[in-house]
Amino acid sequence: MMDKFINEISEEIIKLVKEKMEKFMDTERDVYADEHQVKKNGYYERKLLTRWGLIEDLRVPRTRDGEF
Repeated sequence: MMDKFINEISEEIIKLVKEKMEKFMDTERDVYADEHQVKKNGYYERKLLTRWGLIEDLRVPRTRDGEF
């Protein structure tokens, strides 16, 4: 019973961390694109191991110039 609860909490934490990281990276890319006058160019996916567990399918934004 307790293991199930801990697993559910861990999954929710990972989901929240993923959402916040993606939002932060999107904002950073927007600022970079505006400052450098480059176009956004979608996303690629990566896995990221965090202290809370593995985040799969983390959407990492990119720019057309490939510098972000």
